[in-house]
Amino acid sequence: MLAYAEKLTRTPAQVDGDDAQRLRDAGFDDRQILDVILITSLFNFMTRLADGTGTRAEESFRSVKARKDAQMEEELQAQPARA
Repeated sequence: MLAYAEKLTRTPAQVDGDDAQRLRDAGFDDRQILDVILITSLFNFMTRLADGTGTRAEESFRSVKARKDAQMEEELQAQPARA
């Protein structure tokens, strides 16, 4: 799922039916795949909106987010690879 979301973010023109099929093979149903697409798209829209307008989060939010991001990265690295 995370690889799919990253591909949708970084190289959306390269996303194809095989990507969705890999998610199905990993146990995702079509509704869950749509949820991944919608959440990824919304997050990308919001970050581009913030970047485009020069909006910055307060320092306290950024430091908390940085710690959570680091913790999530550690957790993801500890998990076995998925589709």
